Amino acid sequence: MKWLKGILIFTVVITVLYFAFVSLIVFEGDIANYQNRIEFDSGVWKNWEESEATMFLRWDMRHSLLDKHKLVGMSVSEVFELLGEPSRRSSSEMSYYLGMARSGIETGSLNLTLENGIVTDYRIWQG
Repeated sequence: MKWLKGILIFTVVITVLYFAFVSLIVFEGDIANYQNRIEFDSGVWKNWEESEATMFLRWDMRHSLLDKHKLVGMSVSEVFELLGEPSRRSSSEMSYYLGMARSGIETGSLNLTLENGIVTDYRIWQG
């Protein structure tokens, strides 16, 4: 009977460790994204040049940007003043490259949807 209890305890411990390990792998990117958040700085954002030392800079600023600045409702000129020239632009969308996304080799972009020169929606693309 003791050996059965020992096997049960061993099985429970191994199962818990397995799920903890898998969870760590699955949520590693989210943990890194949370730990590396930095304050948004318009000047730094606009003058950013991607390099090995700064490849995560815009990605790490995105939460602060979205928390502190209400992008929906801004005019195109207000967005330009805040974020500078977009990486890509059309009459209905502007896109800002965010650099590396801290999860493998993925990159990201901030995509703003426009109607009549006003931001109506935004989304973060990662892939």
